[in-house]
Amino acid sequence: FLLKIDALGDTVWSYSYGGTASEAFYSVEEASNGDLLVSGETSSIGAGNRDAWFLRLDSNGSEIWSQTYGDTDQDWGADAVELSNGNIMFIYNYLEPGELDWNIGQLKLNPNSGQIMREQNFLNPYDLIANQVIEYPGNPQTLTVGTSSPSVNVEDMFFYGIDTSGMFYYSVCPGFTMGDNGPDHGYDVLTTSDGGVILVGDRTVGAGYTSVFVVKTMADCLGTGFSGNDTIQVTNVSEQDILPFRVFPNPAAEQLNFETSENGVLSFFSLDGSLLKEVSVQTGLNRLNLDLSAGHYILRFQSEERTENIPFLITK
Repeated sequence: FLLKIDALGDTVWSYSYGGTASEAFYSVEEASNGDLLVSGETSSIGAGNRDAWFLRLDSNGSEIWSQTYGDTDQDWGADAVELSNGNIMFIYNYLEPGELDWNIGQLKLNPNSGQIMREQNFLNPYDLIANQVIEYPGNPQTLTVGTSSPSVNVEDMFFYGIDTSGMFYYSVCPGFTMGDNGPDHGYDVLTTSDGGVILVGDRTVGAGYTSVFVVKTMADCLGTGFSGNDTIQVTNVSEQDILPFRVFPNPAAEQLNFETSENGVLSFFSLDGSLLKEVSVQTGLNRLNLDLSAGHYILRFQSEERTENIPFLITK
């Protein structure tokens, strides 16, 4: 099932894909031309059992092409990324027929057909699972994060770089694991503006707690991790600009505090886009009385430097 919604959460279109058996999607990315790149699995078509499934759709959700990958056992597509030259890097996890341990397959696909251009398989005596792949900006590599089992009943966050031309391990980041004695997993990866790499997942510590696990590395793949916030699981990470203002409390009942380092105008909009109220705000702390009914609103802050929208809830 794939659903497109607008900025207010209203449905633009929705479609289901697949046949008479089970299907699932795990990742969707937008290509540079607006097409959608969707990764998942299907049990309706393919070699048998469940197969890794990749679809290229247009911006309206119509299928341009789809392909299945894998053998007669279990396979599922985890994620994909469009490379700067338009080719697609697709990661999927698979079981060899009759085997019990997962392996990773990383494929470079023709963007016009889904045909395999190059393939690299990563095998392990025990499980290897990939969850997320990104392009390494300015480098002919991709970066992948997931989970590795270096021995029986041990799971660690697993990270590797792969050359996108010859499809072999990137020599500086040839694959390494991070974690402690308990099960540890990697779910997402991104590159940061200082040239580093952030990995996030969960880490088991103490008497079975699950904690956030964040690892920062630099281009040489050297770095340290930390954990905290027990029982919270991080499944994705994004880099954010620090905004020069804050709104508190949110939700609010009678009064709103708006603290800013920029002069500007604060506007209150209903969810249908109607302008309800507009006030000037000055540098420092502005206390505003809320004379609107309870409900959801959009606050828009406009200054000479920026325009920002903030979801806001009024309670009575």
